[in-house]
This record gives sequence, structure tokens and C-alpha cells, in this order.
Amino acid sequence: VVILATSIISVRSTNALAESIGLVAHTLEVKDDLTALQVELGMMEADGLRFMIGGTAHHRAGLRTHLGAIGRLLAQLKTLTVDNARHQAALQALAADYAALEIRVQGSIDIKEAELRNGNADSTAQRLRDGRGENVVDSMREKAFSMSREEDRLLLERGLTRDALVKQTTATLMIANSLALFA
Repeated sequence: VVILATSIISVRSTNALAESIGLVAHTLEVKDDLTALQVELGMMEADGLRFMIGGTAHHRAGLRTHLGAIGRLLAQLKTLTVDNARHQAALQALAADYAALEIRVQGSIDIKEAELRNGNADSTAQRLRDGRGENVVDSMREKAFSMSREEDRLLLERGLTRDALVKQTTATLMIANSLALFA
């Protein structure tokens, strides 16, 4: 009876540990996507500035590529964080920012391409000085940082739970094996 009870506790402990490890892995996946979002925002901003200054097709393509990657990351994060109401609210706000960013990017591309056709650089310089695109990107960064801080908190909490379950599982398995040897 004691061996059976210890075995049941060991199985439950092992299952709880597996679930805990899954939560830690999930948190790390969300953190990775948030980091990738920050990187893509920076790369998009850099290529956008380079395109607005130099007008090269390479930087225009990079701007569009990074903008698309941001959209895909937001969609992934929406799916990954479906169980977190705070993240879902932040992602809804990020989606609104992203829609504004798409419009801003297309408007900037149109302005630069018109400049390249007619040689009038005033519109591009004015567009860069107005700072509206930068404000949208900064807003997105802050929301992503806020989500990342929440994931850091969750990772700490989930890591402590996982560590405690590792100790518990090890102890119950050792007790079960010891009892089995003496039985």
C-alpha cells in the first residue's frame, strides 16, 4: 500500500513537473517573439530612414520586409498569449499602432518615390522632421517592453515552481525506489 501510494505521488509529481516545464518553455517562446518584435521594429526604422535619405530600392524592400515580419510576430503573439488578458489588451493596442504604421510607411514610400521622380526633397525632409512615424514605433516599443516585463515576472515565478517540482519529483522517486528495494 505504501509503495502504491508513493508511486501515485511520483506519477503526479512527474506530470506536474512536465506541465511546469511546458509553462517555462511557453514563457521563453513568448519572450523570444517579443525580442524579435523589438529587433524588427529597429530594423524597419533603420531601413525606413535609409530609404527616406538615400532612396535605394534595397532599403525600401527591407522596410517592407521588416514591416511584414512585425505583422507576423503580432499575429503569433496574439495566438501564444491567448491565456493572458493583459497581453491581449496590449496586442489590441499594438494592432492599432501597426495599422497606423502601415499607413505611415506607405505614405513615406509614396513621398520618397515622388521626390525621386521630380527632385523635390522638401517633402521627405518634412516627413522625417514631423516625428509621427517615430512616435508610433516608440509606442509599439513601450507596449512590447511592458509585455516583456510581465513575461520576466512569469518566468521567475514559473522557474521557481519548476525548481520546487524537480526537488519534489526527485525525492518521491527516490523514496519509491527505496521502498521497492526493501519490499
